[in-house]
Amino acid sequence: MVESDNKIDLSKFTFSSGAELSNGEVIMISHPFGMDPEKKPKSVFLIRDTKGNWSNAGSISWLPEGISSNISEDKIFLIHWGGSCLEFNKTDNTFSSVYKTEDDKNDPPSEIRFSKLVAGELYVGGTNRFIFKQVNTNWEEISIEAMKGEPMPSSFENITGFNSQELYAFGWEGVIWTNKDGKWTEIETPTDDILLDGDVFDDKVYIAGQMGIILEGRGNQWTELESEVSEDDIDSVCTYNDAIYFSNNFNILRLKDGELEVFIESTPEFSTSKLFTGPSGLWSVSDKHLALYDGKKWKMMS
Repeated sequence: MVESDNKIDLSKFTFSSGAELSNGEVIMISHPFGMDPEKKPKSVFLIRDTKGNWSNAGSISWLPEGISSNISEDKIFLIHWGGSCLEFNKTDNTFSSVYKTEDDKNDPPSEIRFSKLVAGELYVGGTNRFIFKQVNTNWEEISIEAMKGEPMPSSFENITGFNSQELYAFGWEGVIWTNKDGKWTEIETPTDDILLDGDVFDDKVYIAGQMGIILEGRGNQWTELESEVSEDDIDSVCTYNDAIYFSNNFNILRLKDGELEVFIESTPEFSTSKLFTGPSGLWSVSDKHLALYDGKKWKMMS
């Protein structure tokens, strides 16, 4: 059940993830400052309306690992720490189950590792390399048996692409699969590091992950970007305006005009971990800070 009240003070919360809806509202997954995640987990949904006002939409007694928006302006999707996926309707603060690991017949059971919008369509996927696409109110599996990675199970950590006819799913062992030529095929890549996030920019695909690896390519042609900027794991990849951004626990990198640079470094006043974009701009999230970049300057929200 969701407990609800409308009193809010951002200084009393830490942040883990967020999403901006198409109408400009922002929903953040936050936690009470000083919370013990093992003894007393609690997640609070903070909503920022289109006028910039924050309110408390309610709380749950578990820790979502990820969040993504739906085409609907009233619904978001949450990934449970155990791998399940739930839909949260912010209009009436109710949950409905999309997928439960205990209902999975795979051995071992599949766990959802991501939920992501690609060209306005929602995809979820995870271990055993499965991918589902939302079609109206139903879910359609688009992964194939050849992806499963038998005899050893593997995982897709995320997905990106230009549209439903050109998707790129990626994850453990540097694996990338694409349906660009009308059917799913595996792409040979120059790495076996885990790939964590990706986005498209300037007619190319950028996928990043462990040890600061950044792959650039499309179709079957991929190269690793040479960089001495950072060797820290990249958790987020987001295109915004005329550049593409990469974040880790220490800084935000920017690729613009072919040059990869440190865009902003973490300081005691500004820390970063994950990025997401929306109508308002580029959002940076860490456990301590929430900030918005509008293309000209950063605005600290907490």
